[in-house]
Formats: sequence, C-alpha cells, structure tokens
Amino acid sequence: MSDNPFLEPWATPFELPPFDRIQPEHFPPAFDRGMALKDNYSKAMLGKQGVYGVGIGMSEDNPPEPALVFFVDPTAGHPPFPAVIEGMRTKNIEDTPFE
Repeated sequence: MSDNPFLEPWATPFELPPFDRIQPEHFPPAFDRGMALKDNYSKAMLGKQGVYGVGIGMSEDNPPEPALVFFVDPTAGHPPFPAVIEGMRTKNIEDTPFE
C-alpha cells in the first residue's frame, strides 16, 4: 500500500475516494504522475490515425480518478486504446479536430 491514496487502487464502497486518507500533500505527486504519463505518451499517440489531442481529465467510470484523455476524430478512424496505461485509466473523446 502506498502512502498516497491517489497512487493506488481504491477498494472502497461505490469506488469513492478514501477521503479519510487524503491529505493536501497527496495532490502534487498525483498530478505530476498524470502529467508525466501524458508527456510520455503524447508523441506516440498523436502519431496514430485520427488522434488530434492528448490530455488529462476525469475517468468516465470513476470520476474522482484521473484519466489519460485521447481526443479522436470519429470520421478519420482510430485504433483501439487500452482501458488502463501504467495504472491510469484512459478515456476517448470523439469530436472534430480543433480549428
């Protein structure tokens, strides 16, 4: 078990965050981890067909948990993405590219 509840899976009722364990100092390492994953995967993912953006957002199936977000053009086709990358959930947002 980690000292930081944001950096471990939650086994809580209704998949709610373990609020009793969360301290202000837990936020920066969790944010840093998410940004590092985004930075590590952005170049590779942006090279895939139909992918026009990569970011960090809320998990679709567990909103308090962060997710790597892939912005994809549904008309261009895109490869399937894993549900989890290095312990962080992923989420696709289908829309037309930014102009």
